[in-house]
Amino acid sequence: MSQWRLAGKIRRLSVWTLGLILGLVLLPSLATAKHRDEPRIVISEIGWAGSSVSTADEWLELANLGEGIVDLVGWSVWAVEDEPELLAEIEHGQIAPGGFFLIAHADSSHQFSAGQSVLRWTPDVVDQDLVLSNTRLALELRDSAGERVDEAGDGGAPFAGSSDGPVSLERILEDLDDGDEEDSWRPASLASGFDDGRPDLGTPTPSGRPILPALACRIVWAPGQAEAMVPIEPARSNGLPLPVTLTADGVVLPQTLAADGSAQVTLLRPASFGEQVLVAAVVSPLGLVSEESRPCLHTMQSRDLVITEVFPAPTGGQAEWVELTNQGTEPVALAGWQLDDDPDGGSVPYQFPAALSILPGASIVISGTDSSLALNNSGDQVILLDPTGSQVDAVTYGLARSGESWSRQTDVWAWAVPSPGQPNPIPPPPAEALFSVAAAPPVIVAQPAVGAPPQLSVETFVLGPRPEAGTRVIVDGIVSQPLGRYDDRLIVLASDSGEVALELQLPAGGVSEVAAGERLRVTGTVSRASTPRLLVGAVTDLERVGEGPPPHRQFAGIGRLLATVVAEGRLVVRDRERWLEGDGWAVQFSTRQGVRLPPMESGDAVTLAGIIVATDPYRIRVLDSREVTVVPAPLPEAEGGLAEFEVAVALGEPMPEPPTVPPDEPLTSVSGPVVASLPPLLAAVTGPTIQPYLYHSLVRLAGTVEAQRDQVRTLSAQVLAAQTTRPVATPSRISLLLAFLSSAGIIGVLLEWLWHSLASASPRFLR
Repeated sequence: MSQWRLAGKIRRLSVWTLGLILGLVLLPSLATAKHRDEPRIVISEIGWAGSSVSTADEWLELANLGEGIVDLVGWSVWAVEDEPELLAEIEHGQIAPGGFFLIAHADSSHQFSAGQSVLRWTPDVVDQDLVLSNTRLALELRDSAGERVDEAGDGGAPFAGSSDGPVSLERILEDLDDGDEEDSWRPASLASGFDDGRPDLGTPTPSGRPILPALACRIVWAPGQAEAMVPIEPARSNGLPLPVTLTADGVVLPQTLAADGSAQVTLLRPASFGEQVLVAAVVSPLGLVSEESRPCLHTMQSRDLVITEVFPAPTGGQAEWVELTNQGTEPVALAGWQLDDDPDGGSVPYQFPAALSILPGASIVISGTDSSLALNNSGDQVILLDPTGSQVDAVTYGLARSGESWSRQTDVWAWAVPSPGQPNPIPPPPAEALFSVAAAPPVIVAQPAVGAPPQLSVETFVLGPRPEAGTRVIVDGIVSQPLGRYDDRLIVLASDSGEVALELQLPAGGVSEVAAGERLRVTGTVSRASTPRLLVGAVTDLERVGEGPPPHRQFAGIGRLLATVVAEGRLVVRDRERWLEGDGWAVQFSTRQGVRLPPMESGDAVTLAGIIVATDPYRIRVLDSREVTVVPAPLPEAEGGLAEFEVAVALGEPMPEPPTVPPDEPLTSVSGPVVASLPPLLAAVTGPTIQPYLYHSLVRLAGTVEAQRDQVRTLSAQVLAAQTTRPVATPSRISLLLAFLSSAGIIGVLLEWLWHSLASASPRFLR
């Protein structure tokens, strides 16, 4: 070997040695970077041992150390001992400055085999996926963008606390330090937030966001009545009673407060009857707001509504029907009215639609198909009941005549030619009848309630000037996500194209049978939420008007909030978050609580369907694991290297013969000096059995800047896999090795480039 070649190798080795030194110097600054910005929201207490009733009665508390209220919608808690695992996702909730937020495995009223949960207050979030390890605890709190905000534990046993008691693990907030350091925690010494008489130590504290009461609001307006009083119970914030404010159509209703926080709310006689949506709101002492819709049914009494015709024995496939007529001079709203055929049994009483009214002199026909009334041909009765349950009118008939109706003629009833919705004809003399007339099909002659709200499309509601909060509107659209799929209280209603969508919020306990693809006409109140949302007072406000395929769009880097999309791309994992990369675009994706994704790795081809829940950056929430398909990326081919090693370890078979690596093998890649310096480092963390495989894999992969990442990934995978044969050193030593390999490799590439640049500029530099 000439002296020039020898000098070149010495210079090259010097450059890479300098890179290694710089890499080690940079490590402390990288390790301490996380101390620079203290998070406002931290994990403050962990009940990892459960309770004195059940080890499953686990909980976790957050604290707000900032100066403002923080909306926690979309935040999540993850277990990161091994592969990240979602433990809880916050779908509703806020945390006040200086306040707390409680996440629990079970509700405070949950019954375990040994008794009820020991928690005194209702948790802010209940998620049965919240299962905390007693031996390997490592948690991460992530914000709505998926960024890590705080951590707790280092993957070993919990730093403090005990299952004897139990005693919770408490954060030292007065001298806040990183959550993965032992001196940041201490065992709890106080007991608060548990039921009386429990031995548990800890202070689980929910946010205190008020819980609104139920409201039974059903007013029957008598003729001439101008106003009515409605009682409402107080809201509760961790047991503290708080007065509730009610608004109607954006106007705050006057009320009289009692000492216990309850109130009597004054409602004025409405211009139109039917269901009115009241918005109940309350603010806690910490500034947390709760707002929900509450339906109030306005009905009226009248003596002007009478039964005028009954058709009990149809022919030719026709349906039975009953005709009602308004004989007064004012409209009659039918909300709360009923038709029955037997007060002591018979058919189920028919409830009139809340928005239906009859104008003066008009008639409506109620078909047996719609009402489920079953009129007997042998004789029956029909009873009309007002909203108070009082009988307003009734008619009885005997043996029915086929194809004829029992018809009111002023104050006389007789069998006659059917005339649904029309004035009743005078019947001919029965003995002279030469033929019968088939019954005409039932016709509904109904009028909408006075003052009907404006009707909008989904596009107009979302893209146009949005109506003011509290405004009553009607919106037509197609269900893209039915109740319980996107959220337990929300339905997603989309436009025909699927490009835009809005949320329909049902009242607490609301149940809806609507399915994806059904077209709905929805009557609701515009919410104050920033997300386009309608508050639906009752399930009866959802009217089915058709059906079709559920709308969705292909995602290509752009889309609107709440749109249902299908995205195809390659999986990329960044900072433990999954991203899908396509042609010139990237989108982050997560799952709804309880949904588990199939196994996938970086480079895999992934196709998924979900709903856009954020746009800066874009984020898709997967709602069903069956809507995700994964095509694994092809494995690299190797002889006696990484692939064979992984297969052998996975199958539990003897490992292949290690490759031969001659000591004088030339290392021509830019990463050669790093690989050449590895044997003593590998010996520090591995045994002799695995070292040749690691060395061979690194030599084979080293060669480009991209390969630097592959080197680290290869080393990590093989060292962890080798634990099945021989225990390795502590994670901290492995982490140090991987970190300086990565940093030194990148610095070495830069110094190598500088060396060659100077050499090309001045040939004398080579000497």
